[in-house]
Parts: sequence; structure tokens; C-alpha cells
Amino acid sequence: MGSILLSRDIAKFKNEIPKIEIEEGKDIYPELKKDKCYLLLSGEISFSSSISPTENFTICTLINSGVFGLSGSSSSRSYHITAIYPSTIGIFEIGEIKSYLSKNKHVIPFKRGLLGKKIYIPSAPLLGLDPVEAVYYIISFIANQECKDRIKTVKISTQDIAKILGIKREIVTLAMVRLEKRGWIDIIKGNIILKR
Repeated sequence: MGSILLSRDIAKFKNEIPKIEIEEGKDIYPELKKDKCYLLLSGEISFSSSISPTENFTICTLINSGVFGLSGSSSSRSYHITAIYPSTIGIFEIGEIKSYLSKNKHVIPFKRGLLGKKIYIPSAPLLGLDPVEAVYYIISFIANQECKDRIKTVKISTQDIAKILGIKREIVTLAMVRLEKRGWIDIIKGNIILKR
């Protein structure tokens, strides 16, 4: 997974943070700390679970496929975060990057089709969210931008949400099921209705 967009946007910031070199094939999951965030500066890493392949991202926070970290929720599952190639990773406090992204108004652009209006989604609030919360943030942000009714509804595909977050569509589908179970959304004829 690349981090070109985010890395370009915070070029000055990334030069000041501590970095670690990860050799090919090394699993860095055991070394990750919950109070830290990690930025993939070069190389490629994979997120996997031998127990539950569909939940590969449940402990990770992702943004533009380049920033990741542990979510606050505990998990008994066995995860692996492995360097596919020799990789360089920057380490920083979540608050640091959140503040930097907010101050510099870093956004994720989203446009529906060729003629759709472009929406700019602030990326800082995504840090610290698990995938279910991240999916809800994207849905609610777009709904609030596009719908002026008291009850917010939005029509957006799992593929579009996956593209915005830089995660697999299957992870988004699983997150939508969990959001329905939590009572945060209803899905009726392809329309997502916010209930929270």
C-alpha cells in the first residue's frame, strides 16, 4: 500500500519524525504501541489475520493507505503486519499528526462519476477510529454535505467508501453490517439512513 498523497502533503512534517527501517518479511505487529501512529514512508506492508481473513483491518486505523495504528479496542485475534519489501516507517503521536492535518486542512477528495460535485473530506478526524467508525464518519460527512433534510440519507456504494478510505470493499461491507446492528444506520433500497 502506498502513501504518496499523504506523504507529499506532509513532506516537512515527515522529515522531523523518528523513523525505523523494516526488513523484508518482518512482522512488526508485536512492536506497535496504542499511543502511537505510524506512517508508511516507503516500501509496502500487508495487514493479515490467519484466523479471520475478512477482519484484516479491524485493529488498524488507515488513512489514504499510509497512516496506521492500533485501535483502542482489544482483540484476541492473531494479526500480522508484515513488510513485503524493505520499508521505512515514521513514528509519531496521534495528537501530533491530527493537529498537523487539521492545521493544514488536509482532505480526501471525493467525486461521484464524471459530472458529480467534488467533496473534500477532512482526514484528521479519521485518526484513532476503527474501520466501522471510519465508515460511519465518511457516510455521515457526505450525507450532511448532500442532504438538507432533518433525517439524513445518502446513496453511496461500498466501493466508493473503500476507495476513500483505502481499504478493501469487503471490510466496508462488514462495517455496514455492524453499523446496522448497532442501530447507527438503516439501509433501504440502497439508501443509507443515518439514525445517530
